[in-house]
Amino acid sequence: MVVLVAALTIGACSGNGGPAGTGPGGGSGTAGVTGAGGGGAGTGGASGGAAGAGGSSSAGTGGATAQCPACTADQGCLAVLIRRAADDSMLPWKTLPAQADGKGTLIASATSSSVSLRGTYPVPVDMTTATNPYLLDLGCFAAGDYQVTAFLDDDANATPTDTSSSDPLDACGQPHTVTTPILAGRETYQDFPLSVSCN
Repeated sequence: MVVLVAALTIGACSGNGGPAGTGPGGGSGTAGVTGAGGGGAGTGGASGGAAGAGGSSSAGTGGATAQCPACTADQGCLAVLIRRAADDSMLPWKTLPAQADGKGTLIASATSSSVSLRGTYPVPVDMTTATNPYLLDLGCFAAGDYQVTAFLDDDANATPTDTSSSDPLDACGQPHTVTTPILAGRETYQDFPLSVSCN
């Protein structure tokens, strides 16, 4: 079952990308979700249906897919899909074009009262064009609610531990953070459009 709230939660952490499996005497399986870096096998159909074949990547370029198989039974996994909002009029490369160019490092994090995990996209990105989302895998989390944020570090001044930004040259979402529920044994993709300056 797929539930669409603030985040997209996939019913089983069995991989990404495959179409639904089908089999005689059974219903169709659940299609996998594609992500940057390539897809894994889809979930097989009921009553003997075969697993779907791995699909091709469509979200961003060069990132890693979330790896729920690495999680324990009481954990789920989280990946953040970072994209530029359709309306970019309030982004810093439009409001401060002499200082910001919309190119830099994407950083995402998920934080609770007891843990904070941070990830950085492996290569610099250009957010001035409306491309597919960049997928940033944050890994395994205990089930619960997390504050998720992402930003573009435009001027390369974020420290290795920064999980948020208040720099007017950096690009953030509106609101800057969202609450994302993570369920045990489930794969969650949090959509995060960048639409405003971080100040």
